[in-house]
Amino acid sequence: KGPHPLRSKGPQSLRSKGPQSLRSKGPHSLISKGPHPLRFKGPHQLRSKGPHSLRSTGPHSFRSMGPHSIRSKRPQSLRSKGPHPLRSKGPHSLGSKGPHSVRFKGPRPLRSKGPHSLRCKGPHSSLRSKGPHPLRSKGPHSLGSKGPHSVRFKGPRPLRSKGPHSLRCKGPHSSLRSKGPHPLRSKGPHSLGSKGPHSVRSKGPHLLKTTGPHSPRSKGPYSLRPKGHHSLRSKGPHSLRSMGPHPLRFKGPYSLQSKGPYPHRCMGPHPFRFKGPHSLQSKGPYPLSSKGPHSFRSKGPHSLRSKGPHSVRSKGPYQRRSKGPHSLRFKDPHSLRSKGPHSLRSKGPHSLRSKGPHSVRFKGPRPLRSKGPQILRSKGPHSLRSNGPHSFRSKGPHSLRSKGPHSLRSKGPHSVRSIGPDSFTSTGPHSVRSKGPHPLRFKGPYSLKSKGPYLLRSNGPHSIRSKGPHSLKSKPPSLTWVQSPHSLSSKGPHPLSSKGPHPLISKGPHSLSSKGPHSVRSKGPTNLDPRPSLT
Repeated sequence: KGPHPLRSKGPQSLRSKGPQSLRSKGPHSLISKGPHPLRFKGPHQLRSKGPHSLRSTGPHSFRSMGPHSIRSKRPQSLRSKGPHPLRSKGPHSLGSKGPHSVRFKGPRPLRSKGPHSLRCKGPHSSLRSKGPHPLRSKGPHSLGSKGPHSVRFKGPRPLRSKGPHSLRCKGPHSSLRSKGPHPLRSKGPHSLGSKGPHSVRSKGPHLLKTTGPHSPRSKGPYSLRPKGHHSLRSKGPHSLRSMGPHPLRFKGPYSLQSKGPYPHRCMGPHPFRFKGPHSLQSKGPYPLSSKGPHSFRSKGPHSLRSKGPHSVRSKGPYQRRSKGPHSLRFKDPHSLRSKGPHSLRSKGPHSLRSKGPHSVRFKGPRPLRSKGPQILRSKGPHSLRSNGPHSFRSKGPHSLRSKGPHSLRSKGPHSVRSIGPDSFTSTGPHSVRSKGPHPLRFKGPYSLKSKGPYLLRSNGPHSIRSKGPHSLKSKPPSLTWVQSPHSLSSKGPHPLSSKGPHPLISKGPHSLSSKGPHSVRSKGPTNLDPRPSLT
């Protein structure tokens, strides 16, 4: 039930046609007379004639004719057809039919003349104009404006047929036909259509070697030309939206969608695997899938996906050949490229992928470690079969077999695998996957599937995809990272998202993200960048 009653498709929608609809008359309908197991016998049977029958006409009856009845058609009735389909009334109500109604089609409406008249269809009409608000939009930029002053006027001689504001002007200073962030009004050097010497897209002698994020050649997340494989619009094999061989996307055993014997999502509390609050798929208060620096969708220099010159994962001259513990090629257990037992690329006996005779998961008749605590037949406290509190097979809260609230198998309300409304698998009306009145899910004008002027998929300045200087997402440079100290994107010394020595998440001095005076990446008291310029 979205805020727009005409687009709503819920059971109480005026256009609803499903089995839950009040208008439905099919065999699966709520008012069906067929053998429905819940209605076939007793007072809820449609053929029942008692005081509690659905056919009873008493004041509390399902078929009551009172003001709260389903059949009532009074202005305060549940059946009123106003902007709120259950209770609305007044001249703007969809069900209003009086002379003061905005839908009145009689011979002489009370407002039959002037720009507010129902018959007025000019650019200044506030009711019939087809602008961003279909009932009240007006002005030359209205989608319904058709007059000589309209920006959509296609007549032989527009009033502004000459100059930079003319509809026919396509130069860098055009404010109407420029292809900037707002396709109708954008102008200036940051406009996508700007071609002058001051344009950020200019390829003059002084701009060919620029390497900043606003460079014409920049393809980073802050680029004004996000057409590469890092763009949200890209659909190629190297695209972030590609379903190719990326450990978070592809369909192999390490895919998030994998259900095989060694999938990532079944091997314990790893953020890429399980379905708990720290999962990439979680929609809880502190999920990794939020829009912070650790987000799966994050686009800033601290993003895990960022590869631009300012990225913390940049492979510049001091990282590509680096051999220290913070090098991307370093093979320390905590390294990004580590091949240790906890590494995603590990191949040793402790690896989750290991299947050989030296593997700790080997279940053959005679493992090479047939003696000692690591043997599968060993019964000591360190044995793989031991049931002690520190055992691999322990039933404690961190055990794979544990049934407590922190267990991976727990199904309670506080469980990381909860089936409650916050669970990823929940499909109820209060579920985070519910298709109810949530602005990102329902089918109204704010839905992701909407095609209206205020849709979230729009490319205008109010769009969630807009990246231009006039975008709602545009922030001053000084406010780019001003966040709460408890935010996931906080760069403070004690953020909630600090999780120790993991180089991508940690905020300590050894973190790849650390930039403080005690950081191992500190650039000294003068804060000069020792890396040679790419120019």
